[in-house]
Amino acid sequence: MHYYLGGTADAARHASPFKNVVGAMLDLADRLQLPLNLGGGVTPGDGLETFKRGFANAEEPFHTQEVVCDREAYRELSQGREAGGYFPAYRAS
Repeated sequence: MHYYLGGTADAARHASPFKNVVGAMLDLADRLQLPLNLGGGVTPGDGLETFKRGFANAEEPFHTQEVVCDREAYRELSQGREAGGYFPAYRAS
């Protein structure tokens, strides 16, 4: 199993719903006897990669594509953000 992008709306952050997603992924991977890979960080060995490896039960090669399927929604989400080479632009800091 592989989990790529996730996030929590500010209004729901107090409930930490991502913890429930991680728990469900771990349980499902165990039940189906599948490796679980959460992907890497922004750069190899960064804090995000270290955090994700704490949950993963496997390490596999990982490749992504930079594809926008709904250009109108992407423009709306990215409005006012300078991507600076980061994809998706709406996740750039």
